[in-house]
Formats: sequence, structure tokens, C-alpha cells
Amino acid sequence: MNIKIYRKVDKYMNSMKYFTTFEWDFDNHKCLSLYNSLGETDQDIFYFNSNEIIWKDYFRGLIDGGRIHLFKESVDTIPEGKIRYMK
Repeated sequence: MNIKIYRKVDKYMNSMKYFTTFEWDFDNHKCLSLYNSLGETDQDIFYFNSNEIIWKDYFRGLIDGGRIHLFKESVDTIPEGKIRYMK
């Protein structure tokens, strides 16, 4: 049992190493220019503002996605995992 958990954690750490060990700086001026060129109606439809992201929900989805796609766990195990995590 412990070896299985270790392998999952090791696989996760190796897959995330590249993204967590470098500093990232994204230039989004073209994206902002595109957004500013839209009409008011289109800006309402395609609204985006990273300052208004609910980060807790974002990371919850990120964790659930990692469990499903990296660890190949069933979606059915997510509620059980959340209960175990809250203990």
C-alpha cells in the first residue's frame, strides 16, 4: 500500500518539477489589446480578468484533474478523497 502511494507521489512530483522549479513571466499585452478592441457586448460575453478568479475553486479543479489524469483515479473516488482530506 505505501509503495503504491509513494509511486503516485513520485510520479506527480516528477511531472510538476519543470513547472515548479522555474520562474515564469508571461507577457499578455496582445491578449489585453485584443480584449480592448472588442465591443462592449463582446467584452461582456468573453469577459476575463485573472484578478477575479476564485483561486480556491481553481486549485480544487487542478487537484481533481491531477487525480484523474496523472494518477488515473476514477472520478467516483473524488468525494471519498475529499472526506479523507478533511479529517
